[in-house]
Amino acid sequence: MEKKTVKYSILAGLITCLLMVVTFHPLPNSYAFSGCEEDCLKCHSLSNDEVKVILGKIKATEANILKIQMSPVKGLWEVAIENKGQRGLLYVDFSKKYMVAGSIVEVNAALNKTKERLDELNKDRKIKPSSIPLKDALVLGSNTATRKVIVFTDPD
Repeated sequence: MEKKTVKYSILAGLITCLLMVVTFHPLPNSYAFSGCEEDCLKCHSLSNDEVKVILGKIKATEANILKIQMSPVKGLWEVAIENKGQRGLLYVDFSKKYMVAGSIVEVNAALNKTKERLDELNKDRKIKPSSIPLKDALVLGSNTATRKVIVFTDPD
């Protein structure tokens, strides 16, 4: 009986030591902000030239880079681009090995963060109806109506 008690005591001691090591020396990637001290710009950067190289690898060399900033998700850069008159967003991870195209949604608030940023990027591009020339327009209904619908067609 005494040998079993000693074996269990040694086993319990080893388990306790192992738990202490894991508790006081976490795994290398288990820190929330390893090295950055919550300011990722201290350790990470992404230049226009680096984005051009990434876009070149996926054959999107015609895109113009408008702005690079931190995304709402830690570990990703948000890159605003314009390609053939269309503005869009893509995300590049800090390792610069992965690019993500798609929406980032804040789940708890049910907010599409990508759409918010796209709306902000495109706010200066919205067309004011009053700026559309109606000199040669075909008008149906009253010219003094409070609401107007403008339809564009290409008869050719």
